[in-house]
Amino acid sequence: MLIVRNHMKIKIGSAEIKSREIIEEALKTAETKKREALLEAKEESIKTKNELDREVKERRAELARYEKRVLSKEENLDKKQDLLEKKEESVLVREEKILARSKEVESLYDKESPSLRKYQDSQVNRLRNFLVTIS
Repeated sequence: MLIVRNHMKIKIGSAEIKSREIIEEALKTAETKKREALLEAKEESIKTKNELDREVKERRAELARYEKRVLSKEENLDKKQDLLEKKEESVLVREEKILARSKEVESLYDKESPSLRKYQDSQVNRLRNFLVTIS
């Protein structure tokens, strides 16, 4: 029995060693798989972050283009408004000149009207006299 017992102890010891090796191997495998899973998660996280960064960069560029277009349109509107204001000012100045000139013409007409009528009458009389002498 002693031999059987010793043999059993050896087998048990060998089984314990084998079980420890299996456990250690399983722990190593589990640790490796854990590291691989963490590494994959980190890679996926980095990939997602890079995609998001790219999208943010594209959107910012798009916003910058829109902002540039809006500023350009504002500048064009400002230029057009300035031109319209200058034209309006020019029209007002011309209108004032025309009114002044119109008043001047009216004044001259009023002043010269009697003498023009006299001249006209004298010319009509001359023509009558001429016609009378011809006939």
